[in-house]
Amino acid sequence: MVKEDIIKEFTSLKGVGKAKAELLIKNGFDSIEKLKNSSVEDLKKVKGISEKNANDILTQLKGEKKEETKISKEKVKVKKE
Repeated sequence: MVKEDIIKEFTSLKGVGKAKAELLIKNGFDSIEKLKNSSVEDLKKVKGISEKNANDILTQLKGEKKEETKISKEKVKVKKE
């Protein structure tokens, strides 16, 4: 994935602007998947990412995952009926 595309994905998260997105990339977080699999402690190691910011990022990412699961379950229910 091209750096500009990664920045676009990261900046879609509340609390992540272009500067923070670039910091995340420079510190090895070069995909949404890597962010999802990280911990608050991992993200706090990045200069400019506070504990609150790290929590907010992870909550948003995990919230998206839960929503996808909910949608998948709804599709299964519809197919059964």
